[in-house]
Amino acid sequence: MLILQIFLILTLTTVITTFLSPVYSQGASNNASDNKLQDNSTNTTVTSAAVQNNQDKSQKEISNEKIVRNFYNDVFIAKNASAAINYLEPNYIQHNPNVPTGREALINVFTKIFQQNPNFNTQIQRIYTDGDYVIVHSFSPSKSSSNAIVDIYRINDNGKIAEHWDVIQPIPTKPANNNTMFYLK
Repeated sequence: MLILQIFLILTLTTVITTFLSPVYSQGASNNASDNKLQDNSTNTTVTSAAVQNNQDKSQKEISNEKIVRNFYNDVFIAKNASAAINYLEPNYIQHNPNVPTGREALINVFTKIFQQNPNFNTQIQRIYTDGDYVIVHSFSPSKSSSNAIVDIYRINDNGKIAEHWDVIQPIPTKPANNNTMFYLK
């Protein structure tokens, strides 16, 4: 239920932002530098709050987070779409209406994206877990339009990503407030 509520809130935020701020393409100005630690085992940055929250997670949640973090590192950060075969179920369910469902479809789509965008980049800002679900809040910078992204993954009992939802929100160049789309000081 929590996952559905988060998804609905983010979807509503995206719709409101789209209508209120038609100009997008800000580079990320994350004000999180005061609160970051470098996780050298995954080459990703995590917050000190995330380290604290690990103590409250079940072993399954810790394992599920590691699966998704490794998926990001091996596929998106390494720009190696074929590595997805190690993380996704063959009948992986894709809820993004712009991407076909299935593991092979995702591999094909991201192979093309990586070829067409050699500077493709994604930066994990936070990861949350709730049982079988892993939520990733990330930043994807680009020259034309940077995005704040929330991905929701369902991990099955075999330790594979079985299902995915996402919300992608362009970052406005002139936001209506001084809050970032990632962290507040």
